[in-house]
Amino acid sequence: MSKNSNFVKEKIERSSIEGESSEKVIICSGKPDSREDDIYYGDIYYGVEFLRKYNSWGFYNIKESLDYFALYVTQPISRIEYFAEIESILDPANEESTVENYEEYPNYEKGKKLITLKNIKKLKDPIPCRKFGIQSVKYVSLEEFKEAETTLDFYGWVSSSNSDS
Repeated sequence: MSKNSNFVKEKIERSSIEGESSEKVIICSGKPDSREDDIYYGDIYYGVEFLRKYNSWGFYNIKESLDYFALYVTQPISRIEYFAEIESILDPANEESTVENYEEYPNYEKGKKLITLKNIKKLKDPIPCRKFGIQSVKYVSLEEFKEAETTLDFYGWVSSSNSDS
């Protein structure tokens, strides 16, 4: 599989993200680069490799406007590591989609959308997992994303050092 030469050219700190505090971030979860025990779909593993190859993420029932995308990378990484601007939200069958064989992915269903991304960056200050990670899609404001100390902040819990691990 060829690597996307545009993938993660820059690392940023969350505090440097410009935008209105009320803009919306969708947080999704995906596997780290492939491991022997991962399930293989077509010519690619679904996770960071999918993000790298297609500059996209899918497939979701999206009915609202979104501004940014963040990816929580599952175990053994267990933190939100990637952030990007959303370029478009479209049907994977759209001619602008670069995702090959989208029908073969287990989470694809007719009507679900593909999120195309631009300016994917790796976070210098990733958001670590505390107790449990992102298990389903989360929608948060850009302000909440920038201020989060751990994943617990997205569940309405305080993640201060006084909390139990």
